[in-house]
Amino acid sequence: GDLMRMAIASPGNDFRLGACEAPPAIISTYLGQDMTDYLEAFMNGELTKYTPGKKTIDVGVPGVHAFQVPAEDRNRTSPFPYGGCRFEFRAVGSVQNVSMVNTVLNTMCAEKFAEFADKIQAGADPADVAREALKKHW
Repeated sequence: GDLMRMAIASPGNDFRLGACEAPPAIISTYLGQDMTDYLEAFMNGELTKYTPGKKTIDVGVPGVHAFQVPAEDRNRTSPFPYGGCRFEFRAVGSVQNVSMVNTVLNTMCAEKFAEFADKIQAGADPADVAREALKKHW
């Protein structure tokens, strides 16, 4: 969280975060209930397919049919929510260049993927590596 927070820090953005309908300054993530339930079950040894729920929206207007949308809550108050098939980093300021932020995020992901790959190449079961990471960081 600290490295991600550093990547978005600027006087204007520090003022904006936590106010003005912006996400809070504390870096956290919101997974939504479907993904949270799936990861908790996986962490506890269950192997099931992730199937995100859907909800029906009916706006109550004749001529506008009800439609389905993903049930994942696109939580506008989380700086790093899960939005269905991706994570979004919403804490970046509108005048900031996202190249620094993307470099930091990609470097963090690459480091963790390298750790996972090293363990798997050394003979560890990929599911066990994932469970170990979840138990350590949950």
